[in-house]
Amino acid sequence: MLDQCFVLNTPLFFDGFWESEIKPHLSQKTAASKVIITGESSHVSLLETIESSELPKIYGGSCECEATCVYSDRGPWADVENRINF
Repeated sequence: MLDQCFVLNTPLFFDGFWESEIKPHLSQKTAASKVIITGESSHVSLLETIESSELPKIYGGSCECEATCVYSDRGPWADVENRINF
């Protein structure tokens, strides 16, 4: 049921962990074509899949909204009104 999974900003040791601990538990199709791993600061593969306006600036996008980014303080604990500015 996975369409694609992006693992971003991975540290140097992640490649070994991925190959030995995670990848053996996934089907070859999933591991090869659905999981994209990058430790790069430019996330070209992410921008090929997701529109720039939907990505936070930290990932190369242009999104500055208050409600949809992982960096927003949304949730029942916040006094910030969850809204998207168009």
